Amino acid sequence: FVFLVICALALLAPAIAPYNPVEQHILDRLQAPSAKYLLGTDGYGRDVLSRLLWGARISLVIGTVSVLIGMVVGGSLGVLAGYKGGRLDQLTMRAMDVLLSFPTLIMGLLVVAVLGASMTNLIIAIALTMTPKFARIARAPTVAVKERDYIALAKVAGCGATTIFVRHLLPNVFNTLVVLATLQVGQVIIFEASLSCIGLGIQTPDVSWGLM
Repeated sequence: FVFLVICALALLAPAIAPYNPVEQHILDRLQAPSAKYLLGTDGYGRDVLSRLLWGARISLVIGTVSVLIGMVVGGSLGVLAGYKGGRLDQLTMRAMDVLLSFPTLIMGLLVVAVLGASMTNLIIAIALTMTPKFARIARAPTVAVKERDYIALAKVAGCGATTIFVRHLLPNVFNTLVVLATLQVGQVIIFEASLSCIGLGIQTPDVSWGLM
C-alpha cells in the first residue's frame, strides 16, 4: 500500500507539485517549512516537496527497469545453465562468481566511469550488478525441477528444449525471482542515490532523490 501511494504521487507529480522542481527562488533559499513551501526550500530556493515528487519518478523508473533487466537476463542465464548443466553451467556460474566478487557499488562505479554518467548508463550498470544474483537464485530450483517426472514425460512426449524451458522450468522459478526482485528494488534506489550523490548518476537539471 505504501509503495502504491508513492507510485501514485510520482505519476501525479506534474499535476500536484506546487512548483517547477528546477525553478529557483533565490530570495527564498533555505526556507523552513511554511504554507508557501510545505517542506521548505534548498540552497537554490527550489521547492523541496516538488523535487521529492519529481525525483520519485526517476528513482522508481531506475529501480524498476534495472531490476527487471537483471531479472530477465540473470534468470534466463540461471535457468539455461541449470537445465543444460555440464560445461555451459560451469562457465556461466564462474562468470557470475566473478561479477559477484566485486562489491555492488564498486562494480557500478566501474561501469558508469567507463560508459559515462547518464540515466541509461546508470540502468545498465545497476542491471549488470543485479544479473549474477538472479542467475544464482534461478539455477538452484532449475537443477531440482529438471529431475522431476513431468520433465521426463515432456521429453518422451516430444517436447523440445524451448517448450520445456518456457512452459515447465520458467513458471517454477518465476515466483522466486519476483520475490528477489521486490527486495532488490529498494536497494537499487539506495544504490542510485549513492552514485548520484557523488556525481556519477543522474545529472542536473534532472531531479532524483540521490541528487537531493
